[in-house]
Amino acid sequence: TYKVLFDGSVKAEGEISEDWAFPSKQIDDPADKKPDDWVEDAEIVDESVEKPEGYDDIPPTVADPEASQPDDWDTEEDGEWEAP
Repeated sequence: TYKVLFDGSVKAEGEISEDWAFPSKQIDDPADKKPDDWVEDAEIVDESVEKPEGYDDIPPTVADPEASQPDDWDTEEDGEWEAP
């Protein structure tokens, strides 16, 4: 909203977006169109892609060989300790 004051009296007020002509942020191109071979799927599966040999054998995490159990670790309260 806006309000124009002149010597303390209101001369104009209203909604800026309704009262003033602002240019559009984006100009529509009536000639644009999608190519004939356009695919609307969000994700296209590539059947030719294969995982590298041994990919599934890689563990999701690798334990830190230098990690040690903290001195204040309580197995009953904290559970079995595993190296990060």
